[in-house]
Amino acid sequence: MSELEKLKRENELLRKNLENLMRITENLVSTLEIDELLETLVGRLAEITNSDGTAIALFDDGNLTIKKATGVIAKLAGLKLPKEESFSWRIINEGKTIYQRTEEPTSKIYIDIKDLGISTSLGIPLKRFNRVIGVLSLHWLKPYTPTEEEIHLLEVTAERITLSIMNAQQFEQIKLQAQLIDLSPSALIVGDLNDMIMFWNKSAEEIYGYTKEEAIGKNITDLIYKPEHLEDYFKAKDITLKDGKWSGELKQKTKDGRTITVWSNFKLLIDDEGRQVKILVANTNITEKKKIEALLNRAQRLEAIGRLAAGIAHDLNNILQPITMASEILRRRSRDEAEQRYIEIINLSAQRGAQLVKQILTFSKGISGEKGIVQVKHLIREVETILKETFPKNIKIEVDIQKDLWEVVADPNQIMQVLMNLCVNAKDAMPNGGKLAIKAQNLTLDNHYATQISGIKPGPYILITVEDTGVGIPAEIIDKIFDPFFTTKEPEKGTGLGLSTVNNIIKEHDGFINVYSEVGKGTIFKVYLPASSGEIKPAIEEITEEITVGDQELILIAEDEAPICLMIKTVLEDNNYRTITANNGAEALVKFIQNKDEIALIIVDLGMPVMDGAELIKTVRKIEPKAKIIATSGLATPTALLDEVVKNISAFIQKPFDAKTLLKETTRVLKS
Repeated sequence: MSELEKLKRENELLRKNLENLMRITENLVSTLEIDELLETLVGRLAEITNSDGTAIALFDDGNLTIKKATGVIAKLAGLKLPKEESFSWRIINEGKTIYQRTEEPTSKIYIDIKDLGISTSLGIPLKRFNRVIGVLSLHWLKPYTPTEEEIHLLEVTAERITLSIMNAQQFEQIKLQAQLIDLSPSALIVGDLNDMIMFWNKSAEEIYGYTKEEAIGKNITDLIYKPEHLEDYFKAKDITLKDGKWSGELKQKTKDGRTITVWSNFKLLIDDEGRQVKILVANTNITEKKKIEALLNRAQRLEAIGRLAAGIAHDLNNILQPITMASEILRRRSRDEAEQRYIEIINLSAQRGAQLVKQILTFSKGISGEKGIVQVKHLIREVETILKETFPKNIKIEVDIQKDLWEVVADPNQIMQVLMNLCVNAKDAMPNGGKLAIKAQNLTLDNHYATQISGIKPGPYILITVEDTGVGIPAEIIDKIFDPFFTTKEPEKGTGLGLSTVNNIIKEHDGFINVYSEVGKGTIFKVYLPASSGEIKPAIEEITEEITVGDQELILIAEDEAPICLMIKTVLEDNNYRTITANNGAEALVKFIQNKDEIALIIVDLGMPVMDGAELIKTVRKIEPKAKIIATSGLATPTALLDEVVKNISAFIQKPFDAKTLLKETTRVLKS
């Protein structure tokens, strides 16, 4: 054979080998489903090699298991291969291709192959980078000796098969991970170093509103960040590129334009060669959590303000108390008309100060009392005074009250709260000034009107209207304004509880509220309250007991504020009472014990040092169960404290009180 013919034959053989290799590995990457891939491989190999049986065995949980088999060994699919005397395990252990004939002593392959009629077998390890994942084996019924070129071709094919199987196995893991990823409540996003989105899970779709198809390929900075929030994102990215990770809060946007707060975790992804390639981001939406935290913080601040207001009120009441009583003493003693006018100014100013302190406590602490018959016109006039003193001068306030306005059964403090909340909202709606009108009138609801509103009965009502000329309420949110925590104000300017509280108070009073608004023109709130039938006693009942002068009864005054103690002592002594004084509870107890047979009445301030008033009262009662005691306090009505001591006292007087109130209570208690 000439050299030319030999070269042609070698070239033809090479061409056929390459064709066979192409046929075997053709479309190996067309599927990543492991079962489909193995089925295709054993079929192609049997066809190209003319083998009578082909099998692929892979490691599965430490066991070498035949995953796919064809031809005479098809029934062996699923068989776990024992290490002892196993053809495949020999290939694994020796790490190389093995050719053997059945008559050789080491010919045991899977079972006694003589029963299968196999005469020749060829096994090739499936490995990549010294990692063996399984064995490819070919079997012939007739004796067959493959050429070196054929064995080499099959070894090259085995390498490609190994890579395809590893890719398919990795794909199976990725599918499982993807299912777990979609179950994650966090938005999982993978982006390249140029911020292009490469992966977007189900939670990301739910949080941001973009589908996977809409998000992938987009720049993350354009998709979910507003320009004012980009600086924080790039800082987080720079730290991630430097340290490999970052965690913290970020502001982002959704598809519909809402701003949300997320807790974000960045993780830098590196390839096999150590290059930075991608960034994995896990974002958890904490917007609602942040709102709740802000509301709790605000509530705690309001509670602290309430406690501070109570403490200030105590001090102010103690300051106002001697002024009030001293002005009355001076008025009784003075005969000069000019002096009387000045004294009256002092007295009225002190009373006004006391009312302001009471109002501060009402709105900061939410103090409420029992329901009784209330003349709403007086509450509206009181609100009018507050508004004219506190609202900007560019807001004109108008009040129109029907002269014979009916009374209602209500808690006056809660109705004041309703009026103040509505008026403050009206002021906020008029940042550039405007007109605030408050109107109250009588109204009778007929059956037809009442049946249109659930739970409302026909009959007499009073209608309170609060109208402003402000910015108005958009139609799309007007149905939400009474929802708890709903607000259009900035976080530091509103809690979203004002109108919700108003609505609840009105419902508790068996009334209802309507709202009418037009953007750019203003808003009208209409409050309907059932009129009183007159059967309930007034919430604030006038004391009608006759004031009489004393009969030299001895009264113990326990008061730590010296000016107040002096004024109480002076008023009582001017009205024919004798007094002894103590500036703390311990001193008062000693003087009571020393004079208990003579003392007719004890006047006790609840907030004294050393031994407080409550402790003094309990101790006195143990010594003398029938002792007559009047308790006083400059704090807001101390409900919790009174619950403890009320059974041990004869009366309670809220500071600041005037001489008339003191003398009336003294007369009433001594006569009881």
